[in-house]
Amino acid sequence: MRPVVLTVPHGCPKAICGNNHEGDFLAPQIAWELYQKLTKEEIQCYLFMNPISREYCDMNRPESRNTPFRNSIIQTLFRYPNSILIDIHSYPPTGKWSKWDIILLKSWGYSSPYIIEKFKNMLKQTGLKVAVREAHEQNDIVISATMLGHDSILIEGNEKFKNRIHALSTPITNVVTELVKS
Repeated sequence: MRPVVLTVPHGCPKAICGNNHEGDFLAPQIAWELYQKLTKEEIQCYLFMNPISREYCDMNRPESRNTPFRNSIIQTLFRYPNSILIDIHSYPPTGKWSKWDIILLKSWGYSSPYIIEKFKNMLKQTGLKVAVREAHEQNDIVISATMLGHDSILIEGNEKFKNRIHALSTPITNVVTELVKS
């Protein structure tokens, strides 16, 4: 079975970051539930959650490559060369993506097309509204993992699920479980 590396680069709590969305408010909860479910399935899983506001340092950009947060991720990827990296984000329930439950972002040719298609198709089968979009910013965690030879994906969850996170984490867990066991 392949290990799973979960990253949350914008995990700043709303109590600290306020309403300016300097943190992805639902991403830490999605990641934690996903981590618990995967470890319960006896899947080797590593969770990296950054609590610092992106106002100070955006951990998903090239300038953060030498931070302790990013170095820990890279060391784990080196230790487990066949692992899958899932970079977890969330977005406000209003705005351009409001009609979608999950957005899968392609990171400028670095995302794994097979993984994106697998996620999209399996998540749609659960009734979730899923879209694939090109990233408008450089998502450096996915890029770094892919350059090291890892399958990787960036998942954005709609924050309208804040009171029912399991509606996102359970289908994502099912997809990840199938991927690592195949």
